[in-house]
Amino acid sequence: MSLDYKFLIGDTNFRVNTGNAEARAMIDDYINLRGNNRINEANDILSTLLSYDQLNQSKSSNDILEKYQEGAITFLPTYKYDSYSNVYDSSKKQRVPSW
Repeated sequence: MSLDYKFLIGDTNFRVNTGNAEARAMIDDYINLRGNNRINEANDILSTLLSYDQLNQSKSSNDILEKYQEGAITFLPTYKYDSYSNVYDSSKKQRVPSW
């Protein structure tokens, strides 16, 4: 079927497709490396995190997403914080970070 437009409707909160502890450890390592001006090593970690990005993984197996384009991601995925604190999601959900 040939269509002019395709619409994606639904939950588009793609996450890092790895364990929560592993994702948080990589993010901590990235922050420490950047803080020590070890930029290339930090960027390698960011590249690894991006390889676990569910959106990037879905693009290769989903005909709607395969042509989706976005700018280069040069920042870390984020967490949901507990309300009014600097504590990452301590709820039962223990959300994995997402972009």
